[in-house]
Formats: sequence, C-alpha cells, structure tokens
Amino acid sequence: MKAVLVAALATLSVAGWCQDPQPPPPEPTKVLPTQPARDPLKTRTGDLPAPDKQKADDPTLYLDRLDFGGVKNKILEAKGNVQIRYKGYQVFADEIYGDLRTNIFIARGNVRLFGAEANVSGDLINIDFDKRTFVAEDSNADVRGETVGKGFQGDVYLRGGRTYGSAQRVFGEQTAFTTCNHEHPHFEIEADRVDFRTGQRVVLRDTRFKLFNRTLFKLPYVSIPLNNPNVRYLPEVGRTDEVGYFVKARLGIRESVGQVLDGRVEYFTRLGLGLGLDQAYRSAVSQGFLRAYSLIGPRPLVDLNQDHTQKIGERATLTVSNSYQKTNFVNAPNNTLLTSRLSYNLRQDRATSGITLFRTQNRQNTFQNVNTSITAIDQRQWNPKLRSDLTLNYGSVDSQFQSGSPVKRQQFDVRFRLDQDLSRANLQFQYQRSIPIGENANFFGASDITPLVSITSDGKRLFNDRLKGLFDFRTELSGGQFRDPIGRGTINRYNFDIQMNHADTSTKPLQFNWNGRFVQGIYSDDTAQYVLNFNPALSYRFGQSSSAILRWNYLKPYGYTPLQIDRVGSVNIVSGEVNADLGRGFSAGGQATYDIRLLEQGQKTAWQPAGVRLEYNPSQRFAFRTLANYDPTANAWSNIRFDLAWRPGQTFVSAGARYDGIRRQWAALNLFVDGLRLGKKAVLSSILSYNGYLRKFEATHFQFTYDLHCAELVATYINNPVGFRNGRQLQVMIRLKAFPFDSAFGIGQRGQGIGTGTGRG
Repeated sequence: MKAVLVAALATLSVAGWCQDPQPPPPEPTKVLPTQPARDPLKTRTGDLPAPDKQKADDPTLYLDRLDFGGVKNKILEAKGNVQIRYKGYQVFADEIYGDLRTNIFIARGNVRLFGAEANVSGDLINIDFDKRTFVAEDSNADVRGETVGKGFQGDVYLRGGRTYGSAQRVFGEQTAFTTCNHEHPHFEIEADRVDFRTGQRVVLRDTRFKLFNRTLFKLPYVSIPLNNPNVRYLPEVGRTDEVGYFVKARLGIRESVGQVLDGRVEYFTRLGLGLGLDQAYRSAVSQGFLRAYSLIGPRPLVDLNQDHTQKIGERATLTVSNSYQKTNFVNAPNNTLLTSRLSYNLRQDRATSGITLFRTQNRQNTFQNVNTSITAIDQRQWNPKLRSDLTLNYGSVDSQFQSGSPVKRQQFDVRFRLDQDLSRANLQFQYQRSIPIGENANFFGASDITPLVSITSDGKRLFNDRLKGLFDFRTELSGGQFRDPIGRGTINRYNFDIQMNHADTSTKPLQFNWNGRFVQGIYSDDTAQYVLNFNPALSYRFGQSSSAILRWNYLKPYGYTPLQIDRVGSVNIVSGEVNADLGRGFSAGGQATYDIRLLEQGQKTAWQPAGVRLEYNPSQRFAFRTLANYDPTANAWSNIRFDLAWRPGQTFVSAGARYDGIRRQWAALNLFVDGLRLGKKAVLSSILSYNGYLRKFEATHFQFTYDLHCAELVATYINNPVGFRNGRQLQVMIRLKAFPFDSAFGIGQRGQGIGTGTGRG
C-alpha cells in the first residue's frame, strides 16, 4: 500500500538560501543627445520582444498620429498622443524622441510597446531598435503563454518599478509576478528582483507571497521551473510496504545563469536517511548534469550519475557519461554497477565520423562481469554518386566466478558498404566479418559476408515511363561469399531477385491489384532454390463508402538452400472482406480466411477465425462499436468486444468491455469519465479497469478538480493493486493553472497509459 499526501503549489521551487546573488547587468546604451536632461537612466538593458517578421526589415518610420512635432535632420520629436510604427514594432506614448541615425528612441508618458510575442508598458522606455534592447521605468511587461515555454497555458504579467527584456528573458526590479489577469490578481509574488527565462524558469529574490493582497510568507529565494513539470520542490509524505513511512524534500541551494543546484533530503523508516545533490548546467558550448544520492541506514545505497556534452569548434561534439550504483535495493540489492560511455562525433561537409567507448562492470561477492566495446564509424559521400559506410567494432567480455572457470571472449567486427550510382542501375559492394582475438571457444561468424557484390535497378530507371500503368518492378543480381552455419565453411551464392507490382489507380468500381516476386539462388555446394510469391487482390466499391475485397496470398520455396538467410516458409491462403455503409450512422463489416495448406495437411478445418463488426456513429459526439471473432476449431465465438465513446456537453465518457466466449465470462470491463461537471467550478474524472479473470480491479483512479480562477484545487486518488511496485496514492494540491503539470492520473505502475482498451481479441 502506498499513501501520499501533498498540499502545495505544484511546480513551485522554494529555497531558504541564496548563496549566489545575480550580478548586475551592464549599463544601457547611451541615449541620444537630444533627450531632455532629466531622470538619467541607470538601469540595465534587455532584449526587445520579437518584431513582426514581415515588417522587421522595413526601414521606413511611420508617423500614424501626433499632435505636433515631426522629423527634422533625422531627429524625431513628437508630442501629444503619439503613435509610430518602426522596424516591426508599434509604440504609443505622450512624447517620443528618436535619432534615425542611431535608431535610439525615448518614449515618455503612458508608453506602450507592442512586438509579435510580447508587449511592454510604462512611464518611460529607452529603446534601441538596432540592438533590439529596452529599459523601462514604472512599467509592466506581458509575455504571451505560447512564448513562455512548452505546455504553458497562460500569460505572464510582470508589474512594478522597472522591467527590461524580451520573450527570451525579462528582468524586473521591485516587481510583482503573477499569471492572474485580474486587475487585482488573486495571487502575486512580489520580489525585489525577477529573472524570467523563457522556457526554463522564473527566479525571484527577496520575495513576498501574497494571496488576495495578504502576505502569507516571505522567502529570500523562489525558483519556478518551466521546462520540467516532473520536478517538484515541495515536501512529499507517504508510506509504502517497501520503504515504510517517508518524507521527501527538494531544496534549491544555488541558481545562476545556466546553472541550478538542488539538494535532496529524504527519510524512510525502513531505509534510513537519504541525502542527495542535483546539479544541472548549460552554456553556449556545453551542457550536462551531476547527481549524487546516498542512503545512510540498514540498507546503504550510493547512486552517482554524470553526463557532459561539449562542443569542440563548429563541427565536433564530445559526450562523457558515467553511472555508479552500489546496493540499489530496487534493481540490484547486492551488486555494484559501473557504466561509462565516451563518444566523439565530427561532422564534415560530406562525411560524419565518430568513435564511441562503452564499458559496463557488474560486481558481486561471487562474480564479476566486465563488457567493453569500442566502435568507430565513418559515413562519407565521396561525390554525388558514390557513398561509403564503414563500421569497426572491438568487443570483449570478461566474467570471473568464485567457483568455476573464467569466461573471456574478444572479437573484432568489420562492416563496410560502398554504393555507386550508375544512372541506369546501382552497384553495391558489401563486406561483413567477425574476427576472433586470442582463444575463443566455439567461435563462428555465422553472419560473415566476404564479400557480396550486387547490382540493382527498377522499371523507371531502365524504361523511363514506358511501363507506367502496366506494372512496376525492381530487380537485383548479386554474387558473394557467405558462411555455412552447418558445415562451417564458405558458400558462394549467385542470386537473381525480381519484384513486380501493379496498382490500379483508376476510379472504376471494379479494380485488380497484384504484386509478385521471383527469387533464384544457386550455391557452390551444388544446391539451388527458387521462391515464388504472388498476391492478387480483386476489389469492388459500391455505394458511397462500401466495398468488398477478395485476396489470395501464395508463397512457396522450391529446392534447397544451405543459408539460413534464404529460407522462407509456405503460405497459401484465400481471404475476403466486406465493409458496408448501412446509412443513418450504421456500418458493418466482416472478414474470413481459408488456409489451403491446412486442407492439404488433412486438418479438421481449413477455416481461420472470422470476424464481424457493427458500428453506430451518428455524430462526432457519439460512437459505438462491437467486434466479434468466431473460432471454427472450437465452434464458438471466442471474443466479443464492445467500445463506446460519448461526449455529453463538456464531459467525455469512454467504455470498453470484452467477453470471452470460450470460458464464458467477462474478461475485462473498463470505464473512463473525464470532465464530469459537479456544479459550476468542480470537475470529476475517473478511470476504472476491471479484470474478469482475476475478479478484481487492476486500476481505480479518481481526480477531483475545483476551479479557483488562476489556480485549482486538485485531489487525486490512485490505486494500482496489481503489478510491479503496486500500491495506493492520495495527492491533494493547489496548483497554478498556467504552469505545466504532470499527474499520475491515468498512468500505471510501469508508466503505461490506462484507458478503455480491453486487450487482445
């Protein structure tokens, strides 16, 4: 059993310390000489919002409205309800001064600046149109939700003393941050400094959290992640049979540009104290993370993970990752695991090369296993018609046992392919070889090709469009040397392969389509094999969306082949299918298959399971379908399935059921209800999954949501009593609607989605 209770603002990162204060940004660009000498700006610059892309390159200054003033000697002085358009932006203000030589403008009084993705308003804004930077006094900045980050569902409002930035990054001083669009917002986070990074996180320093204009608490540091809804910084309390009662908390310790350091403190009654550090970093040329976690108690655990990606110049990338686990009670309670990976990739104009080193070590008291792999690749386009692909791999396995002989194995693999375009055909050279190193018992490279030369072509290359409408074909002629898995020698094979197909593209009701294949192989051990494959289909359309199809599938090899890769089975079946539109939303269909091979083998019946379908879909708000399969061997309806989808108003209902006709019992019953309104503000969603064979519910999920305008109260109950790490969860939280959020509702214990599917049949 697992019970979890969380009462928090979802996705909110809170920490009590700020050990890395944000350094002051650089001073802004100097204003133009004609600016009135008052209130000199001392704040920093940020980027402007993105302009209208269709007008960003337009150098014309449009004076849409002004009471008096104008442009003289490339200096703009305009006063009184001024409205201008310049370089993809619109600016409204009481006064605007601008230098068209430097493209630096000053706007004063009721200023509003509009870009494509955000807008800024304030009492005074200093704008550099060339550098696309701005500084605003006594201002507001509104950033649209779609530019904030993936999954963000509302706009962000920064209001207060000074704001400066863009859709990529907005700074604020003495600012209030909220996602509530009311004039008097339901909640606000006031901060002396705000750093809003689009798609990443919002960082607020020296904050006061207000609800209905009342200060609830103060914190020196608040971080709200925008790109990872799975990371939750507020405490979780609960219990499981595996770890007992637990308390988990994540604390933000340090945050700066491109770096986030979190601490993890956890306590389990059955495992002891858990401590961890998570560091993520990103720069223009590198990114990665460091994670360390340890359990101190009766079942000690150490878990270390590292990943680093480094750009080297413009074309090369180096990646280094390591993972160390010691006595992980979840998957390796008595083992020590070490996994390391290093890769280097180089991109060139017509080539890609790289080398990868991979090593895994698994150590226990009674054994140790080490796997090592070194792989080098080179893909190269020598000219428009010549391409090569080379892969070299060294692999070794070293297993040591406390009792018994050690096992060691080393081998070197070579794979090379060369493709040459000959206009009318394509020539390919292929070489594949596994080479043992040292003493390897029972080593045999069954997949060796040493080498294979083939030439391929098709109907369009050879005959242009002269066969168009008749049939298309593709042919291959090859000769090469392969390894014989039985005699363990080499076999020379000479092979001819032709594939043909005809697609009826006419609009006639009666159509005939077919495809076929002929393969002839001749081998150096005096054996030969040819394969015939033919698949015709006759279809007839009647009515607007009704049809009948009759198919025959034939595949049979003749002769003998010593190579496993050339062996195929036999197929000889006839199948039919009918789909009919019955009108008024009703449709029906059926299909049946007759296996002629079973008749030749003297089986009781050659009929295969047949299926029938009935659907009723009168509108987009309602759909019902039933499928039934008849088993001619058992002379019974083996499976009958029912599916229902209904949308009454804003509620969605989906149901699925499956009846096992052989056992004569209901095999599965599933129900999904989403968005059931309980009054004006409350919504209920539920998923029920019942297993008729076990006679118990495999999943019971309920989620209650109460609308609080810019936030919502969410209570979730989840019970997954079957499967890996089964248990129950109860979560209660107040979350901000605008922020991305992931819930365990509708997710099984293995991470699979739970819906109304009823399994096979």
